[in-house]
Amino acid sequence: MKQTKLIYLFITVMLCSGSSCVKTEAQYPGVSVYKTRGDYFDKITAGIKNNKIFRFPAGPRPQDTLIKRRIKLVNDYVLDGEADLEHDAFLISTTKELMEWEKKYNRLGMPADTVWKYMLDQDPYIEFYRAKDRDMFNFEGVLDTTGLNQIILDGQLEKYFNKLK
Repeated sequence: MKQTKLIYLFITVMLCSGSSCVKTEAQYPGVSVYKTRGDYFDKITAGIKNNKIFRFPAGPRPQDTLIKRRIKLVNDYVLDGEADLEHDAFLISTTKELMEWEKKYNRLGMPADTVWKYMLDQDPYIEFYRAKDRDMFNFEGVLDTTGLNQIILDGQLEKYFNKLK
């Protein structure tokens, strides 16, 4: 019995090491700076993977928590503490509209077919940068923009951020 468990554990570790089970730090949501195809600042996102919705905001929350980690910067850039280059898709709905929908239908979140109906952009980012140092612009859960606008104006984003797109 012990050998069987060890064999399964070994196989699982081997499979994960060569697949998407293991991610690099750059793949995880974290402090990012990006530009989108349109003004999506107040729009909510859903996670899309293999044409399926795997992440959508649901559960009790204050109105501003869905976009709490976004800050507008100069030149149409946005600083975001939770953006996911690989999977983010923006919906036409704002946080306020989602909460009104939830109240109207007495449920948290939307069913997948409704999320697809409200889909605005499945490939929203025209530029996407991930902070080289995850803590440099993130102090006690608050994103700090001091100096970041000047870094953008000086064309120095790639000094502090890895360009992913």
